[in-house]
Amino acid sequence: MPSAFVLDRCSLRWPKNALFCAALMLSCATTAQAADGTFRIFDWVGHAYWNKQERLLDRCSAQTTNADKITITYSLDRDYVWALELSSPSWRFNKGASFEITFGADHGQFLRLRAIAGEPQTVRVQIPDSLSFFEALRKIFRIQLIAGGMRSQFNLMYDNQILTALTQCVVRYGTSGKDRAAIASWLKTYAKAGNAGHDPAIHKEAEALAAGIMSAAEMPNDDKLARGDTAGLTGDAFRKLDKIIFSLTIVPRDQAPEMKDLPRLIVGADAQRCRGDFFSAALPDTIEKLRVARAFTNCLMQDTVKSAYYLAVPRKLGGIYLVAIIASDVGIVSSGKLTARDAERRIRGSIAVALEKFDKASGH
Repeated sequence: MPSAFVLDRCSLRWPKNALFCAALMLSCATTAQAADGTFRIFDWVGHAYWNKQERLLDRCSAQTTNADKITITYSLDRDYVWALELSSPSWRFNKGASFEITFGADHGQFLRLRAIAGEPQTVRVQIPDSLSFFEALRKIFRIQLIAGGMRSQFNLMYDNQILTALTQCVVRYGTSGKDRAAIASWLKTYAKAGNAGHDPAIHKEAEALAAGIMSAAEMPNDDKLARGDTAGLTGDAFRKLDKIIFSLTIVPRDQAPEMKDLPRLIVGADAQRCRGDFFSAALPDTIEKLRVARAFTNCLMQDTVKSAYYLAVPRKLGGIYLVAIIASDVGIVSSGKLTARDAERRIRGSIAVALEKFDKASGH
């Protein structure tokens, strides 16, 4: 029975544009997706799967099998939620059986998760935060499997290309005409909502909440950005956190989509605007009884990499608050500098406290 997985990170230093060049070389060795959604990237094979009753994309999946006949499968559904399965013809599980597995990196951090058998030879890994897990998985080059005295491993040299191809598969086959209309509507709504200049009350509310979030998250260098310094960005309040941009947008009750639809709209909008390799992940979540939505998008272009974390939370007056944490960089982040992922974790961990204090202070 599988009992432990050890993730081994390679430490690489990329000169300017090397990341793009590496991705380009891998792309050149990649077979394009066929009309039925099938694709191959070296020893990985991917497929698109449809829900026959609704005639909608169900998921895109890719799998590879190592020398020990163990198969690892990544899946991304039409709502951009990731899943991980493992299988082997030698396993014999009772359906519903569960056990603990441990993911760890060579720097000593470990993550214990549960795996549940759906079939005798297949288990699904239960990942509480699949968004963060799969975003990090793109930078891991080897998975070592430890099961008692047995050892096995997967070479993930092309992992980033696989996850990108699956994202593109869902964008291509999972976006219906109705979805495209909804995404276009969302882009107009988001742009309109993020223009507080015409409404002093909205601007005041956004600035007050942004200040509260910065304080609760203990963010360093939370400098305000004037509207003249936010070209190309959408928001009612902005902060600069080192090289990271924080924005807060208020989407009123009469304009806000349902929380469950928001991640797909956000990802679809960013996919339309990306002119390079695109990766994304989304996750409906709960933070201290607050139903929230989270999304991550990454666009790799020739001279820059743009990453964005989104967090949507309900607004007491109706509608939503949408936080965006945006980073654009081509090089290595200096040691000790705040990263977009760090900022997202800190803000997500303190957002409930910030909202509670803000609502009490404003009498909501």
